Amino acid sequence: MGITELRNRFPFLRVIFDECPVGWEKIVEEALTELSKLELPEDFKVVQIKEKFGGLRIYEEAAGDLRHEVWDIIVVAEQKAFKTCQDCGGTENVTTKGRPNWITTLCEVCGGDT
Repeated sequence: MGITELRNRFPFLRVIFDECPVGWEKIVEEALTELSKLELPEDFKVVQIKEKFGGLRIYEEAAGDLRHEVWDIIVVAEQKAFKTCQDCGGTENVTTKGRPNWITTLCEVCGGDT
């Protein structure tokens, strides 16, 4: 699903999607779907989605009284990403490893011998 479609479905999404690895897009879409089920404040927005230190990060603003519910949804997505290849979305034989100057979460096939 492209960024335009996601923005149409989730008006609180205010990010450019190019920082999110393709293998985690389904996880992000699931998290956004769960967030949309909450009665979010009008000024709520997801401001950044990216990979950092081999993990998924979703940053939001203005969750207000629902911040714990919002964080619970985000934590589930972030934990799921550590078990999902950031390149292909596979869930078998996934590990988080450091390469020179970079940490990735990859399956055995995408990670090769890194």
